[in-house]
Amino acid sequence: MVLEWRGQLLKLPTCLALEDAAGTTALVGGKAARLGDLLALGLPVPRGFVLTPAALAEVAKRAGLVPLLQRADSQLRTGDSAL
Repeated sequence: MVLEWRGQLLKLPTCLALEDAAGTTALVGGKAARLGDLLALGLPVPRGFVLTPAALAEVAKRAGLVPLLQRADSQLRTGDSAL
């Protein structure tokens, strides 16, 4: 995935193996980064992968799901259970 930031084009990964996610909280989120940290320490964590939030946002955009997800988020925040 390529993003523009401060006039620079940045290529970001969209998928990482958990062992490569250690210390990447800003990129993959806290849970995946912590699992990567545990793997880096040699603790028994099942192997896996993580899709970055940016990748999931792009998939949602291309699939036309953004309005549905925004509506669901709004309803969850207000306690309205009807989708």
